[in-house]
Amino acid sequence: MTDVANGVTGTHTTKMTGDRITGITWQVDVPTSKYVALPFTAQNPGGAPELRWSMHEHLADGSTVDWSDKPGSKEKGSVTILLAGAALAADGTWTGAISDKMCEANHQAMGGKLSD
Repeated sequence: MTDVANGVTGTHTTKMTGDRITGITWQVDVPTSKYVALPFTAQNPGGAPELRWSMHEHLADGSTVDWSDKPGSKEKGSVTILLAGAALAADGTWTGAISDKMCEANHQAMGGKLSD
């Protein structure tokens, strides 16, 4: 078990392509009306102008919400556009948290516990 955030515990597994992690699966029970930040550190791929994020959210009622660009997805997947000269660590890594559209322009809807 891994401490994910806010006292919520869960597990994670990674998908590898060669020596690179290309996917992370978190298994976390999130209580109703709560959120969980899923932190990670990543290195930008060389030459990629954007990163596309897909997420599959499995709900307690057995339904699934897909967040991706695939046909039939209920929600649009997030896209991170990489800009030249962006503030990165010297080794090309950055730290982030995946969020969702409930955050709107800021994280006040989530109790202000996440930073923008």
